[in-house]
Amino acid sequence: MIERAWAAGFFDGEGSTCTTVSGSSLQLTVPQVDLRPLARFVAAVGESPNAIHHTMPRGPISRRPIHVFRIYGDRAIEVLRRLWPFLSEPKQDQALHALTRYAFRSVSHRGGLTICARRHLLTVRGRYVAPDGSGECAECRRQRRSGSLPKPRRLTAIEAGIGVREYRPSPLIQT
Repeated sequence: MIERAWAAGFFDGEGSTCTTVSGSSLQLTVPQVDLRPLARFVAAVGESPNAIHHTMPRGPISRRPIHVFRIYGDRAIEVLRRLWPFLSEPKQDQALHALTRYAFRSVSHRGGLTICARRHLLTVRGRYVAPDGSGECAECRRQRRSGSLPKPRRLTAIEAGIGVREYRPSPLIQT
């Protein structure tokens, strides 16, 4: 428990949670020059040391190699669950923003999703991929061609299955 609290503090200062521009991939990253605290972080969150990558800096100031712990998708969500009780509010806000973008990601032709943005069930044959790589489900394509395509409804946070922090209104000051 103490190691997880230490890991959350380390992540608060050094780590980040983000998504790709489309929101299709959730990423948890912790860069560090010294490998020792990064190895301690990886052990505390129960991840494999193989998730640490070594890169060379591009800037003229530092020439030391940078070690980066980077994980994606469900593994990143699991690490966030382990650290959540110990994270500061700004870091929780950052994670919630990334999780929300990830939960509302659009249809991807690379697979991994079972429903499209308009909540149609996807199958292998029910997915159309355009020559430019963009995609849509077969039902959306049929409706778009017939002119009856409804506006997509965004999922609520509860429907998307992401944790929502309990809302506590600030106390009112009565005069």
